[in-house]
Amino acid sequence: MPISGQNVGVQIMSVTGPVQPGDLGVVLPHEHVFADLVREYRGTGLLNDEYLARRELEAFAAAGGTTLVDLTVDEIGRNPPALRRAAEATGVTIVMGCGHYRDPYLDRAWFDRHTVEAEVRRFVTANPRAALTGEPLT
Repeated sequence: MPISGQNVGVQIMSVTGPVQPGDLGVVLPHEHVFADLVREYRGTGLLNDEYLARRELEAFAAAGGTTLVDLTVDEIGRNPPALRRAAEATGVTIVMGCGHYRDPYLDRAWFDRHTVEAEVRRFVTANPRAALTGEPLT
């Protein structure tokens, strides 16, 4: 896919480092590799098995997929080190989101204890770094 002149020099941050937009290939735009939603979905709300996650990512890659955007946020189990391990093991590019979720997961007291500046600094200096913020509410 050709990149327009206005995108030259633009890079997308993945959990394993910067990626050129033209290298993203087939993208799953809203996924959760690891998540903990048991507050609402008791029987089916937990994704925490790294081995199983890698097998799923391998199947995605075998079907021609190259990039996955993981929008799991802190309150529902965002796990940057596990995402990096999964990306390195499978060759799938993982673009990681960050931010906060909604009730009943939102820890309102946490916000009382932290400044906006500290939260921005935490996301910007994290390793691996997030590429986008937010979990869109649909």
